[in-house]
This record gives sequence, C-alpha cells and structure tokens, in this order.
Amino acid sequence: MSFRSVLGVMVLMVLLATGLFFWLMEEKPRAVWQDFNAITLEAIDDVTQTTAKPVQSISPEAVYENMQKKAKVVVLDVRTPLEFSREHIQGAVSLPLDEPKIFGPKVEKLLPDKQATIYVLCRTGRRSNAAVTIMMNLGYNHVYNMGGIIDWSHDLVTGS
Repeated sequence: MSFRSVLGVMVLMVLLATGLFFWLMEEKPRAVWQDFNAITLEAIDDVTQTTAKPVQSISPEAVYENMQKKAKVVVLDVRTPLEFSREHIQGAVSLPLDEPKIFGPKVEKLLPDKQATIYVLCRTGRRSNAAVTIMMNLGYNHVYNMGGIIDWSHDLVTGS
C-alpha cells in the first residue's frame, strides 16, 4: 500500500471514530429522553405540591424482600417505554408518566384496586415521587415511592 492509501484509511478511521463518538454521546441519550419531552420538571414540581400528605418511601431492598416473600404487590415503572425496554424489574408494570394531567385516568384504568400495595419507581425517584403524589390524590392508600432503578441492586430484565 502506498503512503497516500494508508493516510486515507487513517483519516477515514478518525472521521468514523469521531462520528461514532458524537453519535453515542449526543444522539443516543436524546433518543432515551425523546418521548419524555412532553413532561417538564416544572410540571412534576407542580404535581408534587398538590397533596397535604407526605409521600411514603420504601427502600428498593425492602421491595425486593417483599417480592421474595411472594407478597401481593405491584411494581409500577413510570419511565418512558424506551427506558423500560432497555431494563426493568421482573414483573414490573410500565405506565409512563409522560403527561402528569392524564396519568391519573391511565393509572385508575390499569390499577383499579386502590387498596393494593403499589411500589412506584423511575430512573432516579423524581418522576416516581410525582406519580405517587397523583395516586395519593386519587385515593390510593398503599402507594410508595421506591426511588430509582439506579438504586436497584438485583437482577433486571434487559432488552434492546
């Protein structure tokens, strides 16, 4: 191979590596959140200030122990469908908190038993806190914020 050919291949490799780097750093994270754009942090903050009762929390470890005891519980994951498809807790139910104002009717249809024990999670705990607040305002009595999946130290179902 001539010097020019080797140089051309090297330039092409650098361009490809640079493009891949920017694609991984910018495009992929945006794709994870692209369907989360409808909800703003202000909307979440507004929702969480609408209840007189404090949100009850539970540790991921306590949730895991209850699941191992075969206790009748529902794990509600309020992350986006893309986040859920990438990884989720075995048996979790997906109901994205994409629009706080329409989340209530969706959750009442999916989980009509307001006496059920429901553990709610998202990625870090902020969306799940908002979801728990909405559910408490709807009359759910045993709903708990278990925080984020980033705190879950047990096996996860992984996908695409």
